[in-house]
Amino acid sequence: MAGARASTKISNFWLLMLLLVVSSATNMDRAITVLVLEPLRLEFGLSDMWIGLISGGPFAVIYSLASIPLARIADRGSHKAILSGCFAIWIVTMALCGCATSAMWLLVARMGVGVGEAGVIPTSHAILGSSIPKKEQGSAFSIYSLSTILGAPLAYTFGGWLVAHHGWRSLYIAAAAISVPAMLATLLFLPKSHPVAATIETSKIDASEKAVIMQSNSRALCWVAAGCTSYSFYTYGPLGFIAAYMLRYTGINLTVLGGALGILTTVASLAGVMAGSSLARRFTQHNQRWLIYLPAIGLFASFPLTIMTFITNSSLISLLGIALISTFLFATYPPIYAAIQVLADPKKRTITIAAVLSISNLVGMLFGPLFTGFCSDLFKGAAGHNSLRISIIAVSSELLIGAAAFLLVARSLPVGPTSGPADIVQNPDRCDCGA
Repeated sequence: MAGARASTKISNFWLLMLLLVVSSATNMDRAITVLVLEPLRLEFGLSDMWIGLISGGPFAVIYSLASIPLARIADRGSHKAILSGCFAIWIVTMALCGCATSAMWLLVARMGVGVGEAGVIPTSHAILGSSIPKKEQGSAFSIYSLSTILGAPLAYTFGGWLVAHHGWRSLYIAAAAISVPAMLATLLFLPKSHPVAATIETSKIDASEKAVIMQSNSRALCWVAAGCTSYSFYTYGPLGFIAAYMLRYTGINLTVLGGALGILTTVASLAGVMAGSSLARRFTQHNQRWLIYLPAIGLFASFPLTIMTFITNSSLISLLGIALISTFLFATYPPIYAAIQVLADPKKRTITIAAVLSISNLVGMLFGPLFTGFCSDLFKGAAGHNSLRISIIAVSSELLIGAAAFLLVARSLPVGPTSGPADIVQNPDRCDCGA
């Protein structure tokens, strides 16, 4: 009996490691796109608005529209087929990005990448939720959340050298090639898991009181979605131009830039997630509203740091600013997603997370880079070479709106200690960091 339990634990460990590798691979795409924007602009003679469209645009629409249907299919039990199929689509379309001979080709290929990414994250959540014992899920989701932290640094560290020596296409092709073994592993080893019915504690309140609570929570979730949208708008918009900015204004070498971003984002993101998890655990023991206060502080603090980062021509100061911004932003992940779990209907937590991510990613990825690029082109007449710098700082002011949106949610949570599911409240870093 003990041997069987040990075997199950080993099996669950390797399942978690496989999902971590798959999600880390798919998360490389966004870092790759950030790194190649300036080479793309120079090769195809594009405006800043055009490279903003390639960065988000149709990719964002397809990604967001596909997320919820794929999450529904995953909830019905087709985990292996959805995850393996979507991961295969991601690999093929990443390779097609590397074969692009025009901006339009790249734009269409990235729409396929969006389909692939949309199926991996919610399906991975469903597989973990149905395969990992409930008492171990908090730790499992915490480890899985590292997928966003691991993917981007890998792309940055090796991507800068690849682009500098072999061109931007090589980075897309390399990402697709190294992901093939992981895709084969999903076909060979991923179990045909099926969703397990959630255990929901019965409530002693009557139906009318429950309806009032759920209506209030729905309004709060709308404000959470607004705050997450502001977050996404910033990370994919102004922050998505960081490589283009540094290459344009600081004169840094692309190889050095890739390596520096890889190291800094790794250290900063790990520090941020650990700090956010620790602070959320400590503060919510006395006041549940800190699940919202912490993200609001993170967004508010990121604005002055953005000014410091993008006002200078010093690569050292810019990189230091990016490290600090990344720390604050990653610290907001655990409390944000813990708050969503607390506010959501227990029967609909998976679909609620998918819905919030779909809304925030659709608006953020579609309009963030597009609007930042549009403003840069608009300011060129008056600001000349400094148009991108001014655009990034001006557009980043929307972080203050996001902070205000989160603060409006706080009053929907009790002042007292957390009272939600134990594995969520005690492990607020149980979240998907792909917002």
